[in-house]
Amino acid sequence: YKRQALHRAEEHFREALAIAQRVLEEPALLPRQRFFRTYINYFLGRTRTLLGYLYRTVQEFERAYAEYQVAYQHLQNIQNEGETSRLTLYLPVSDEMAQIRINQVFVLAHLGDFDEAERLLIELRTAIRHGQISPVRQALIFNVSSILEIERNRPEAAEAFAKRARTLAASTGNERVLAQVNYQLGIASHELLKHPPYLVDLSAEEYFRAAAEFFRSANERTSLCDVLLDYARYLRTLAHNEGRKANPDRVRMNELFDRAEHTLDQADEAVSESPLTGRITLPAVEITVERAYILRLKREREKALRVLDEAEDLIRRHRLPRRALLKSAMIAFERAWHWAQEHQPRAFLHHLLIALVHCRIYARKDRTYLRFWEIIRGDLNSYPRDFLLAAQSILDHADRDLPATPPALMVGPLEPPDTLRQYEDQWPEFWKEECQFLQNEVEIQLSRLG
Repeated sequence: YKRQALHRAEEHFREALAIAQRVLEEPALLPRQRFFRTYINYFLGRTRTLLGYLYRTVQEFERAYAEYQVAYQHLQNIQNEGETSRLTLYLPVSDEMAQIRINQVFVLAHLGDFDEAERLLIELRTAIRHGQISPVRQALIFNVSSILEIERNRPEAAEAFAKRARTLAASTGNERVLAQVNYQLGIASHELLKHPPYLVDLSAEEYFRAAAEFFRSANERTSLCDVLLDYARYLRTLAHNEGRKANPDRVRMNELFDRAEHTLDQADEAVSESPLTGRITLPAVEITVERAYILRLKREREKALRVLDEAEDLIRRHRLPRRALLKSAMIAFERAWHWAQEHQPRAFLHHLLIALVHCRIYARKDRTYLRFWEIIRGDLNSYPRDFLLAAQSILDHADRDLPATPPALMVGPLEPPDTLRQYEDQWPEFWKEECQFLQNEVEIQLSRLG
């Protein structure tokens, strides 16, 4: 399947929905009106859920959420008609409604709407206590709870939820759900590895490998790419942490970098073979940015910058969902640290601000924004006084030295189209705020130096 095939899939979904809606609006065509009206509502709900999943897969989260909302309403219509008790013998309405809520929590977590995601989770956990949710869906509820905690930057809570999900998933014998939970446990282990005391979970690699093996055997190439990309990131962090030790094992560090790059090659292969090749370019961008990150850590600066150019070119040439703003942020953030290594404080601050503002326009509560600030605070602590003084002087005269002029949109046409207007309208305010935040942080670091 290529881009045209994906477009045809959307068209087929829309055509099916239109036919079902026409039937629903013409009760004279239905020999057993009430039963068939209920079944058509169920069909509409299931089809909208599948269409939402299609949009979710290509990271068009706003469109996915809208479809899930409509899907839930169709199934709620069945309950409102009082047919649930009789029809659940044939149609798993309550289980489908739970799955839609799980999908909505996933999407809301990635949109940074944590309050609404938590509200839906409370609703789902209440249903668990009332015995209304199957064990498989319970496992998925705890798994998506872990995903939300990751996005909130709370790795300990994420790990606890994922372990609970794994226990439930293992008891059901559902291999796909177990693969999803293993993947999430690997992610939680990686997040813990980024924070003191930098504990290594000896099972983490097995979680990633088990998930990858399932998705490879099931020929789910998009999911396989996601797992391999996060596995490569995990190996890169292991290598980076080794290099930060007082007496690092250089052989082990380079071996881990090599393994990370090899895993990225596998992820690249998976995304190139995905049924959605030509539409899903965000994973390809992420793989390319990760390569640049590894090259920077290996001190291969020129090669790393060339790879960043490739990533930026990739997102400029494709129509992408709004989430591409975060990928632009990652590219700018990487460039900032290259300028820091070259002792160029103005270029360093300029690219940091571009990265932070891109995140703010997408969603301030997004994990990428929170993680950027963690890195900024940690790394500024290691910079020499003269660099920090130069940065302070630039930030003191930000109106002159760092004007809040939005650069040309770093990505191609975004969906939804009003993103460009939002980008231009919000840029000056967010730029000014982030300048102030950076200025405060530099002053704190200088005060520590005395």
